[in-house]
Amino acid sequence: YAGEKTELIIGDENLIREFTTLNPGTAGGRGKTIIGDRNLFMAYTHVAHDCIVGSDCVLANNATLGGHVELGDYVNIGGLTPLHQFVKVGSGCMIGGGSVLVQDLPPYCLAEGNRAYIRGLNKHRMRKLFSREEIDEISHIYKFLFSRNAPIRELAQAQLESNPSHTIRYICEFILSSTRGIPFRGANNG
Repeated sequence: YAGEKTELIIGDENLIREFTTLNPGTAGGRGKTIIGDRNLFMAYTHVAHDCIVGSDCVLANNATLGGHVELGDYVNIGGLTPLHQFVKVGSGCMIGGGSVLVQDLPPYCLAEGNRAYIRGLNKHRMRKLFSREEIDEISHIYKFLFSRNAPIRELAQAQLESNPSHTIRYICEFILSSTRGIPFRGANNG
């Protein structure tokens, strides 16, 4: 833009289709946009400045990432779906087509709607990544976090104190680090 040093870093084996735009970082951001490996960017997708896209993600036609968005690995974003700037999406998530995501989406969730909210877990992806026992553990923690009348941050912190597995730790730390809130329908979204 003004001669500053910025980068667009693209990993290996990505498929980038027609009319896709991938923007470099900015001096006001991290200075880099980083794309992992084996992603599919279908036609007319857009990745704005300073984004981080993990590996093995699929962005369907016209999916749009605002600036500073972060996607974990194995994220699927349906067509015609914008993600607001600074949104973070955990690994293994799926966002339905025609949705609008304006809050952080914890790992392994399925979200949909305009404004998107969590509809359940992305069991399809989870079956490819985890054993039956691990899926049951993840399902149990989400029921615990989203069906209580206590603030979700307090529940996540309590889980961290119980020395959980790596996956449960990732989920709880994601929730605790959220700056945009978690998109679910319930009284404990604090």
